[in-house]
Amino acid sequence: MAIKKFETLDGINSTGAVVFANTLTVAGDLAVDTDTLFVDVSAKNVGVNATPNASYALDVAGSLRATSLYGDGTNITGVTASDASTLDGIDSTSFLRSNAADAYNSGGTLSIENNSTLRVTSGSIQLNDNQSFGIGTGSDVTFSYDGSQLNVTGGDIVFANNVLNLDVSNLTVGINRVPSSSYSLDVAGTVRATAFAGSGALLTSVSASSALTANNSSYLGTFSAAQYLRSDTTDTHTSGTLIINSSGIRVNDNVNLSLGTGADFIFNFDGTKVNATGANLAIDTNTLFVDTSANRVGIGKTNPSTALDVSGSITATTYYGDGSNLTGVTTVAAGGDCDTLDGLDSTDFLRSNITDNHTSGTLILSGSSSGIRANDNIPVGFGTGSDILFKYDGTDLNVTGTGNINLSSGNVIIPNGSVRAKQGTSSVDNSTAGFTFVSDADTGMFNENISAASGTLVFKCNNDTKLTLSHSTNSATANVSTFTVTGGITCSSLTETSDARLKKDVKSLDGSKVFNMRGVSYTMNGLEGSGVIAQELESIAPELISETKDGYKSVAYGHLVGYLIEAIKELKSEIEELKQ
Repeated sequence: MAIKKFETLDGINSTGAVVFANTLTVAGDLAVDTDTLFVDVSAKNVGVNATPNASYALDVAGSLRATSLYGDGTNITGVTASDASTLDGIDSTSFLRSNAADAYNSGGTLSIENNSTLRVTSGSIQLNDNQSFGIGTGSDVTFSYDGSQLNVTGGDIVFANNVLNLDVSNLTVGINRVPSSSYSLDVAGTVRATAFAGSGALLTSVSASSALTANNSSYLGTFSAAQYLRSDTTDTHTSGTLIINSSGIRVNDNVNLSLGTGADFIFNFDGTKVNATGANLAIDTNTLFVDTSANRVGIGKTNPSTALDVSGSITATTYYGDGSNLTGVTTVAAGGDCDTLDGLDSTDFLRSNITDNHTSGTLILSGSSSGIRANDNIPVGFGTGSDILFKYDGTDLNVTGTGNINLSSGNVIIPNGSVRAKQGTSSVDNSTAGFTFVSDADTGMFNENISAASGTLVFKCNNDTKLTLSHSTNSATANVSTFTVTGGITCSSLTETSDARLKKDVKSLDGSKVFNMRGVSYTMNGLEGSGVIAQELESIAPELISETKDGYKSVAYGHLVGYLIEAIKELKSEIEELKQ
């Protein structure tokens, strides 16, 4: 190939090779085979197989391969954190992937230096067997696993605040302190373990006598000694007498307290009661004897033949159950005395000569029984404190007490006689007699004069007299604003109060209103009648109309007379004028 040599170049266009023996200085852009290599001097970038983009110093159209790549790779496109596998196959000591299993296998040492930190947020760092992990510039402390155990070699290991201090040179361990070389384990604080083994002779502040106290026995967990009994394991007291002079022995719920070499007799408290099982129980030979095999109890004897067999007398506040098999007790019918049964609480009988209580079930008198009868002046009481008493005095049945007699349903019927209230039964006036209809005694019907000849029957509401019926004056007085009768009223004379002294604002009526009134005939409640319609009259003379709480209207027919009088007077005046 011919070689061309140039001293100076304003431009080169060569189809062959160009060789520069010295430095080549290009003032403008350089293009090799158009864009195989393009150097953009003004933008200071290079393009390979492409005219370079001004944003990049090196712009390659195609693959880029290099022995090593240095610098920040955050602007590499098409490669995300999850796609770090794109770098698989690159053998480099410059990185390890953080999102996939990776191995360092160059045979060198992986070091973390210059105060750098290696942090693993998930997953793990794994060293193969017999591979070491060193801490310190010279790997002063080395950790390695030989396939069966973790081996630590090198310097001491101290956790923060001496929580754990391993003194490798002195072969000692300290907990919460720097260990003394005198002890293999040096602990500042309390040591607790499931069990301690070995000699406790060097324990301080614990003597043989003090070991018997509850506070110090915790130091002696698994020691075998004849001077104390352990609380956390089976132990045996083999000599002398065990004396407890303070709080006694206590076993928790459902824990047995056994007597006998083979635990022949056992006490157990189940949280509610003490259960005793096993052999028979004898207190002072035969004072109390419990035969557990026959389920019998003897008092004063050791061979009970019944559930309770007593040698001697029985005294009790109350007896329960069937007393029919009692011997030596005769019945009343046979002339016996029921006092023999005093103190027995039985549902089979009630005593007739003393206060007695029926405490359970329902006492029923049936058949030809005469019921319950109390003789004259003998009260029958109701209530725990006999709050209401019924007593017949030979003439009348008297009811006394502070309570009321309430009949929830039904009626009180007196077929032959009457209901009479005697003097003094009303709280309104002790001189009256009557019946109250509500909870207070101020509302009801009362006779204010007990004399039959001149008695006055009074009806009161809240101590306000509403109706008075007088026998002496043969009159009735109603003190109400409205007196409503749904049927007819028949009387020989009916008057209304019309005293001038009781009236004011007296004016003459307009008689011409009569000409606007309409008289009608009608049927009401099945009866024919005549009169006016209240609604029609209300627009003409509203003072004549009243209305009930149910909305029904009524007319004061007697007050129409005033309008009729004035209307007749007007007609009379017109007639007189016509006559003239």
